[in-house]
Amino acid sequence: MEFDLPDETKPDLTGSMRNGIILMDGGTGHDVVPHKDQATIPAFHREHIAAGAAVLKTRNGCFGDPELGAKAAALAWNTRHAAGKDILIAGCLPAPDGEIEFDTLASLDALTAIYRDHVRGLGPFVDFYLCGSMRNSLQATAAVTAAASTGKPIWVSWKLKDNLSATLPCGETLAEAWQSIYHLPVAAVLVNCCDPESVTAAMPELKNLEAHLEGGNAPLVGGYANGFSSMARKWTIKAAAGAHRHTRPLDPDVYARHVKDWIDRGADIVGGCCGVGPAHIARIDELIEKRGPSR
Repeated sequence: MEFDLPDETKPDLTGSMRNGIILMDGGTGHDVVPHKDQATIPAFHREHIAAGAAVLKTRNGCFGDPELGAKAAALAWNTRHAAGKDILIAGCLPAPDGEIEFDTLASLDALTAIYRDHVRGLGPFVDFYLCGSMRNSLQATAAVTAAASTGKPIWVSWKLKDNLSATLPCGETLAEAWQSIYHLPVAAVLVNCCDPESVTAAMPELKNLEAHLEGGNAPLVGGYANGFSSMARKWTIKAAAGAHRHTRPLDPDVYARHVKDWIDRGADIVGGCCGVGPAHIARIDELIEKRGPSR
């Protein structure tokens, strides 16, 4: 497949805020599989643009397959180009698959080298990098370090346990995870890949991260939850259909009420992870519109 070559014009990150909120798209984890059906991704992105999303996340791909992520990023860029809108494209840097997430897999240098391959593949097509579903400090530090050399903005999002504890799967607190990267150029910190209630519980912790800064600007904060209540501990993209446990239906109105809670607690960035689709994003867009200008 051939792609249009990107030009040098990039949307302004700050210009994507409406009424004080940046709205991301829904999940592209198990819902979109580029190596099976590349036609699915552009349609998925078009639906989210129509729903009001200001940010399109590239398909995370597989940790060991940077080329897959690069192809998905090119599809996102072409979709934006065809739409003719100033939509941001977030180049997602994936966490290692579940079967290795708790192993002492590699050194910081080894992980950073793998992430540099992802960064190079995504680079021509994305406006900033999103280090998503990070499960520990090592992963986040490696991903941010790899992306920092590009000079593009970097967002970090940590996966949380579904127990309202605001802790990562490895047991680290958000404050501990932040301590490992606060000295790096991180523009936003978020949480994702958890149930909506866990995002709500984490918002005060995210807002307090600025207390750990030694000068400089506090990062934007936010979250994008799953559309179901829990995730298997050893979740992987390849085995996603069997690993997801849809224990609680989450319709757009219910999800939007959770998002309102996040915004009320200080979220600057909201969106959806796996199981959250265009209908959910459209409902959040309505919520943001009714909210009016931020004060």
